[in-house]
Amino acid sequence: MNRRRSRYEILEDVLRCCREAQRLTGIVYHCNLNFGFVQPYLEVLLRAGFLRCEEGRYRTTEKGREWLESFKVCKALWGA
Repeated sequence: MNRRRSRYEILEDVLRCCREAQRLTGIVYHCNLNFGFVQPYLEVLLRAGFLRCEEGRYRTTEKGREWLESFKVCKALWGA
């Protein structure tokens, strides 16, 4: 049975994808999202300082990498 990803899992996917600089198209394909759906997530991550955009390429910041590590610990505690 397929279950929907949570918002946090989508944020995780985007941040993991952007550990290497990605254009919007790469994020959409890698994270299995559509262009309209991904934009609000990018905005949240940019505002939070977890992601930065330079010359049309998105990259996870140090703060974003720290969030990924914290989320990994939380998922392990939840048994996800």
